[in-house]
Amino acid sequence: MKPHFFIDKLAADLMLKGVIPIDFKLDNIGISEKGPVLNDYSNMYFFHMPDGLDGEFLRRESASLMAMISSINEIDDISHFRTGFIMQGGVLADIVWRNLSDHGFTLLSYKEITDKSLRYDAAEELDSQINITRIVKWNDIPLDSINLGEYPEPSFYSFSDVRNNTSSFLKFYLDRLYYIKSYAVYYEKSPELFPIVLMNLGTSAFRNNDKYLAFGMLSKAISMSKTNPKINEMCTKVLNKLKHTKRMSSDLKELILENMELEFCEFMWLLNDIDTFEEQLLQK
Repeated sequence: MKPHFFIDKLAADLMLKGVIPIDFKLDNIGISEKGPVLNDYSNMYFFHMPDGLDGEFLRRESASLMAMISSINEIDDISHFRTGFIMQGGVLADIVWRNLSDHGFTLLSYKEITDKSLRYDAAEELDSQINITRIVKWNDIPLDSINLGEYPEPSFYSFSDVRNNTSSFLKFYLDRLYYIKSYAVYYEKSPELFPIVLMNLGTSAFRNNDKYLAFGMLSKAISMSKTNPKINEMCTKVLNKLKHTKRMSSDLKELILENMELEFCEFMWLLNDIDTFEEQLLQK
């Protein structure tokens, strides 16, 4: 997995502890035995979690992320940065990253798929007491225990206490954390198992009503597992449920199918953008 993947874990961990590095750039990151660390802790913004999740927090966290994005520069590396940040930071990281659309930064705009000015009301999301409760509860989950070493088989994870004791909404983020960590291992050591990761991500997205993420992940799983009838059958079953229960744009589905060769993290970013900005994208 890309090194920026682990820098994003640092960014998410700091944010969840109420810390935002002002000068958050690659040249201000060092490596210790425990992983990436900041070289300079003198220039920080501190806020109280969750009371300090306000407009000032959004402004400063967005500026911090944009500084890192500018220093990384390459879209492939930025997509890994995004993946690690959201998988570790959960709901709050997801809201903050979507807020970057107000800075003109989405994969859809970067790839010039659309020239529309896409907007996302992150402040409204943080005004929701439901979301604040979710953010607090995410902080209570032992995230470092979610890995293949602890749960070497997806079935072990699926029936684990940590997953079963998590709300249905947060299960989506927890599933993403586990399965993307699985991807990081399978991509290097067992690529033939990668379609299983895609299938589980797609099924989790379907349960969470992220219909384009579900469609994309399941379609990609089928395209990569033509010799595995069991995976094809399971994915097709969920896709049929999706077809009969969700209204979806044929143009957006075609856009997804045309971009299935994107690298995994970029593809997932594209799908998340389409789910987030569906209404704006379909406006004439």
